[in-house]
Amino acid sequence: MRRINQAPQDSLELLLDTLCNIFGGIILITCLLALMTNRKTKTVESQNRGAERRGELLEQRTQASTDELRRLKELEAKLKSAGDADLRKMAAERLELEKTLERLRSDKNDRTSDAKNRQEVPVLDPGREIADLRSRVEQSHVKVAEASSEESAIKAKATELIAKIENIKEKIGSREKARTQKLRFPKERVQSKSPWHIILSHGEVYPKHMLNHEIFKGLEFKKISDTDHSVTPIRSKGLNIAADKAEILALLKQVAQDGLYASVIVCNDDSSFTTFRQLKELIFKAGLDYGLIVESHGREIFFSVSGSSPPPL
Repeated sequence: MRRINQAPQDSLELLLDTLCNIFGGIILITCLLALMTNRKTKTVESQNRGAERRGELLEQRTQASTDELRRLKELEAKLKSAGDADLRKMAAERLELEKTLERLRSDKNDRTSDAKNRQEVPVLDPGREIADLRSRVEQSHVKVAEASSEESAIKAKATELIAKIENIKEKIGSREKARTQKLRFPKERVQSKSPWHIILSHGEVYPKHMLNHEIFKGLEFKKISDTDHSVTPIRSKGLNIAADKAEILALLKQVAQDGLYASVIVCNDDSSFTTFRQLKELIFKAGLDYGLIVESHGREIFFSVSGSSPPPL
C-alpha cells in the first residue's frame, strides 16, 4: 500500500483552529467576568440609593409628625382656654339669670300686692323667661361636654403621634448604626524624645535647623518675641527630594543618632503630599520615628516655647 503523506498546510490549519478556540474561550470568559462585575456594582449602587431614599422618607415623616403634634398641642391649649372662658361666661350668665329671676319674683310680689290693693289681676308672668333661662343653661352644659370630648380625642391623637415618632426615631437610629463604619486610628505613643522640625512646601524639603543648629537658608526667619518666632519657606530654596536624596538621608540618620524624632509639617498642597510619601521612605531607612501635622499652604509657620509638637506615631 502507498503511504499517505500529510501536507504541511493541513498541520497549520489544525494548529490555527486550536489557537482560535483557545483565544475565543479566553475572550468569552473575560467578557462574562466584566458583565458580572458591572451588574454587581450597579446592584450595590441601587441598594445604597434605595437605603438613602428610605432614610430621607423616614426623616420627612418624622418632621411631618412633629409639626402635626405641635399643631395639636396648640389646638388643645386654645380649646382648653376657650372652654374655661365659656365656663366662666356661663357661670356669670347663670348668676345674672338668678339675679333676674329674683328680681322678677320681687316684681311679681310687688305687683300682686299692688293688684290686691287696687283689686286688679297681675299682668306679668315670668314662666316663659324662666324656661328660656333653663334652656340656655342646658345648652351651656352641652357645650362643656363637647369641649371635654374634643380635648380627650386630641390627647389620644397626640399620644399616638408621640408613639409613631419614637418608632420612627428608633428605625432611623438602627439604619444609621447599620450604615456607620467604625474606623480604628493609630494609637499615639508617649512622647519621650525631642522633635526635629522639617517642613514640606512647594514640593521641597525645608529642615528648620541643620546639624550645626543654624537656621536653614531656604527659610525666611522672623523673630516675634524672645520665645516666639515664625518661618516661611522660600520657593525653590529647599532640598529636592530626588536630587538631594543622599544629603537628606544622611541628615535623617544623624538625627536618629542624636536621639530625636522628626516632626514633619506638611503644607496643604498636592506636591507636598507627594514629597511626604517619598520622604517617609527615607525616614524608615534611617530608622527614625516621626510625627505629622498639616498646615495651610502659603502661611507663616509659628513656633513658641509654650507650643507643642505632634507626638511620634
